Amino acid sequence: MSLFRPFFSALGLFLRNPAILVALLLTMFPEASVRADPPDARVQLEQKARYWEKHHRVDLAAAAYRQILFLYPGDKEALTGLIQAYLFEGKSDRASPLIRSFEKRYPQSPYLPVFQREDALGQKWIVLIDRARKEETDRHYARAEALFRKAFGNGFPPPSLAEEYFHLSEKIPGGRNMALSELKALTERYPENGSYRLAYGEILSDQESTRRKGIRILAALARSQAPEAPKALVQWKKSLLWAGDNPSYLPELSQYLKAGPDPAIMHLLERARRRALAEGPLPEKAFSALHRGKMEEARDRFLLLTREDPDNPSYWTGLASAQLGLSRPDKAENALKQVRQLPLSRQRRRIVNRLERQVRYWEWIAKGRRQARKGHLSKAGLLYRLARKIEPGQTAAPDLLAGVELRLNHPRQALEIATQVLSRHPKDPQAISAFLGALDSLGRYREAANFLQSLPPGERQRMERSSSFLVLEGTVYAHTGQVDRADRMLSEAGRSPLPLTNRDQIARGWAYASLGETLPLESVLKSLRTSPDLSVEEASQVHQLEHLDLHLTVDRLLARKDETGARNRVQSFLQDHPGDRTALREEVRVDLAGGQTENAFSLLCSLHPENHYSGARFAIASALESHHTKTAGKWLEEARAHWGNRTGLTILDSRFLADSGHVRKARQILKKALERFPRSVKLHLALARLDLRQNHSREARKEALEAQKRAGEEIGAEHQADALEAANTLAAISTQETALSGSHFEFLLGETAFTQYTQYYYTQIGGFFPVGFLQGEKGEAPVYLHAFVQGNAFTFQYHPTVTSASFLSQTYVGTTPALGVRLPTFFGSVEADAGWGFALHDQTLTPPGLVSGLFLQGDLSADIAGGNLDLFANYTGYISYTYFQSRYLHPFWSNPEKDYSLAAGPEFIVQGNSNYSAFQGGGALRFSLLPIDSTLLLDIGALGSSAFGGVGGYEGFSWYFYY
Repeated sequence: MSLFRPFFSALGLFLRNPAILVALLLTMFPEASVRADPPDARVQLEQKARYWEKHHRVDLAAAAYRQILFLYPGDKEALTGLIQAYLFEGKSDRASPLIRSFEKRYPQSPYLPVFQREDALGQKWIVLIDRARKEETDRHYARAEALFRKAFGNGFPPPSLAEEYFHLSEKIPGGRNMALSELKALTERYPENGSYRLAYGEILSDQESTRRKGIRILAALARSQAPEAPKALVQWKKSLLWAGDNPSYLPELSQYLKAGPDPAIMHLLERARRRALAEGPLPEKAFSALHRGKMEEARDRFLLLTREDPDNPSYWTGLASAQLGLSRPDKAENALKQVRQLPLSRQRRRIVNRLERQVRYWEWIAKGRRQARKGHLSKAGLLYRLARKIEPGQTAAPDLLAGVELRLNHPRQALEIATQVLSRHPKDPQAISAFLGALDSLGRYREAANFLQSLPPGERQRMERSSSFLVLEGTVYAHTGQVDRADRMLSEAGRSPLPLTNRDQIARGWAYASLGETLPLESVLKSLRTSPDLSVEEASQVHQLEHLDLHLTVDRLLARKDETGARNRVQSFLQDHPGDRTALREEVRVDLAGGQTENAFSLLCSLHPENHYSGARFAIASALESHHTKTAGKWLEEARAHWGNRTGLTILDSRFLADSGHVRKARQILKKALERFPRSVKLHLALARLDLRQNHSREARKEALEAQKRAGEEIGAEHQADALEAANTLAAISTQETALSGSHFEFLLGETAFTQYTQYYYTQIGGFFPVGFLQGEKGEAPVYLHAFVQGNAFTFQYHPTVTSASFLSQTYVGTTPALGVRLPTFFGSVEADAGWGFALHDQTLTPPGLVSGLFLQGDLSADIAGGNLDLFANYTGYISYTYFQSRYLHPFWSNPEKDYSLAAGPEFIVQGNSNYSAFQGGGALRFSLLPIDSTLLLDIGALGSSAFGGVGGYEGFSWYFYY
């Protein structure tokens, strides 16, 4: 025994410490250690996390999820669980960065919008959910459902709350149908999510009418590897027990037993078989179910019959009919393949041939739908046409074809197809929608609105159960200017329990854009950006909507004179979409609105050449607005070479010619275009603006009224914009007519001081009174009678002799009434005035005396090179004094609204009489204040006179008020 003692001692050690034995075996047999499957640490940790969640220890569950993420970074389930734990604990600071990481990794997850909603609400989310559960406990089901919905916002229930929420919905009148509709949409959108499928299967299996479909969903989920599989298995069995011993469930009972033995289900199967024998022949039940439209029951019964009697052709044709009724043409085709192998009577062959046509019909439609989902609309249209040829009397193919034609922007073809269908099936909902959509796309908005009104109330209410129809209805109302109705329909569509399809959301966005409502448009765009399944066509439309949203937002901000806000909005868009040409055009608009014309022109040049008509028009118009007329003319020639003489280019051509000084030619081309398109609102408006530019108020008003009339005859957002522009043009004409035909009051106050001991103070009050019209620089302009009274005080000092050091002083204080006329000219205006002056003369060592004499005055104003040249002269007879002034001022700054502006330039003055002469040269600065109809002028310079040697200086100030 002593020889074996060490062996037994070692054996005892191994038995007391199995781990040592395992380690020794792994050392002796290393290959075994490689091939062995150790327990999965991740599974163990996930089970631990779920255990703690079940026992309401969220902190410990979060710790387990953190361990999983440490071992498996980015694990989807662990990241989901950890975010949920942090949100439940109110640790938003920890949840937010994880949500951003989750969004980058799993942008298509159904948890993402819920996480974002929870993060936004914070503790309010937990409060709302707790209140909802309490209301449900108290059997206040409607209140509970409303609180859940308030927590979810515009989103959908998260997977973790799907069962709880949708079972609650069942308890509300009408809630079951809404729950089924929403769950169907969610399972289609997130087919991999087991929670939604489980809830869908449970609710379907609650009632006999939908139980079979629910059982199929639960069976598929139970056989999967999803975490919800165990619960699905339990519910699968429960649903079969609810079905009882109904013989039609024989296939489902047999299928369940394939997953494993179950005494209860086995007993139910035996009872169902005995009942089937007792109730009579199965074929009668199968054909009865088919005739009653119970396609699922018929299919299941015919499947049993074909197994029992595979040589009976009526069973196979019955099965094919049931599969067609369930929209499974592929399985119907398989059944017909079995029929063809059997001997058939002539009557049976006719039945088979008819079924084969139906199968081909629905196969083409199924293929067309797949192509349409992929965005291959032309291929889908071809397949629908093939289906239509097979069964011309059925509506499915033409309905789908009309929808495809609309998406291909072929509204005339869609309208023709929908009209044909409605002539035979006036209540067909798809044809009604296609007809309405085609009228709207063709711009026949009034007809679309009338068609809506013509629908019977019951039919219309039935149609409005569809969110797609609500969006279409809202679009028609938006285009016909019925804003309140449009908003109501579009909002109701957004509140639909079913998530809107991408196409419906895009249509909703276009409707809000036509209403100019940017806030709901931005909400729609936010929803679309998070959509996981945008097609190429849909993504392109979303990008167009983003551009339109940017344009409308910039419009709104510029209307509020918020140039900084508009610029920030454009820059924000460019950060997300660098180099986006549409956004850069919006930046050009902001620059032009802010008076930064050179920046705008530089940006326009960087975008040239434009490949789209609208872009080319924008570039030409902006170049004209930034005063780069030559470049605008060059771009205009390029655009005409590419797009021909379109109306928009004709209008720009007339504007270019007018800016180049060829006003008569600009008018001719607009008149010629109106001969071809007499109903064009835009051409009438362009001609009105050109006439207004030339001060032809009467002709401008005539054209603007015609434009307003034409715009009022049509319905639509574009025509509403034209009508608004016509109204603005008429308002501008009225303002100009008032300005041209009315009298004007003037007031002048100023002073000039010389370093050579001379001061001149003056004031003037008067008015301009129109007495007629002449052709001026910008068309017809009024001839004014100018009546005024001047008041002045002139003081100067001088040495009585050249060698004298003392001064003598002279002062003239007087008034001059005068009358004159101001005439418009091709370069500006000329004025001539005459009057008689009186003054009190006071001189050192001389008694005061009254003097009088003739007063003459003349003025010439000319617009040259963007500035203004003013030549002014007067003669004062009581001192035989002549004054001549030339001044050129060029504007160099103005605010965006052009209310305030600065101009500067040189001036030269010559003045004197037989005893005195002076020469002045300097500069002047003019500040125009349009809000108070005033001009402030400062001038300063050098002076040389005959009274004193050397060079002196002068300064002056004047304020001119003209109203």
